[in-house]
Amino acid sequence: MVIFCTSCWMVNASGSVVCVRCGSKLETDGVDYISKLIRALGHREPDTVQRACWVLGELKSRIAVMPLISMLRVSRDPGALEAGVEALGKIGDEEALEILAAMALLSYLPVRLRAVEAIRNIGGDRAIQILEEVMKGNTSPLVAARAEEAIRELQQEGRVR
Repeated sequence: MVIFCTSCWMVNASGSVVCVRCGSKLETDGVDYISKLIRALGHREPDTVQRACWVLGELKSRIAVMPLISMLRVSRDPGALEAGVEALGKIGDEEALEILAAMALLSYLPVRLRAVEAIRNIGGDRAIQILEEVMKGNTSPLVAARAEEAIRELQQEGRVR
């Protein structure tokens, strides 16, 4: 895994102690690093927000669920929305299902598709209900079809109660 500097967002090799670009100390010991990533969700550069979402998703940081939900509620950047939705799907917390439902119905097409995938990744009975709502309420036949496919997959995998 690589380490992103939370000062300048340069990619650094795993095990690095200081950033190769700015010389800042790279903290990789849990809460401090995650807190910095969460703070980056409000950064003015969409690329920085996307990178922070990606890392939080890879770390499967449950601490980041509510901050990611908050970011999704205010962001209008398609890339940041897509990255936030994907991160929530990787984390897999059921608390994210309601915002993912909203994203699957009301956002940009790539975000809607990514939201359906995130809902599928979380799974469970509530996920099935949401996917059924998405099937019925979506103006995009592609999103509706993907929701239907996700329901079948969850049922086949036995990921419902």
